Amino acid sequence: MVSQYPDLISFTPSATATRDGQGNWVEGVAGEAVQSSCRCEPASGNAQIMGVDGALISYASAVYLPQRCPELPQGASVTVTIQRDGQDPEIFTGTVKRFSRGQLNARAWL
Repeated sequence: MVSQYPDLISFTPSATATRDGQGNWVEGVAGEAVQSSCRCEPASGNAQIMGVDGALISYASAVYLPQRCPELPQGASVTVTIQRDGQDPEIFTGTVKRFSRGQLNARAWL
């Protein structure tokens, strides 16, 4: 049986600094690791996308995720575990170049 999302993506949200009642910056605490099922496909052809500032960004892989997956912030370091039948799992690490949530699925470019 074919699985739409056979792979697994995970990342740890970065700590966000906040200000206390006196206006001093307080170091934040990193969140727990977040995981989601996905399908990772290597880039082919002209592997560039338009960034939010209009600049072209090169990417190595496109990752398709369920529409209700957690938001992957730009610049986040992610780990993708690619599992194919009868093969050892491949581990791919990358940085999120762009994230987009569509009507039927979400995509991230690494």
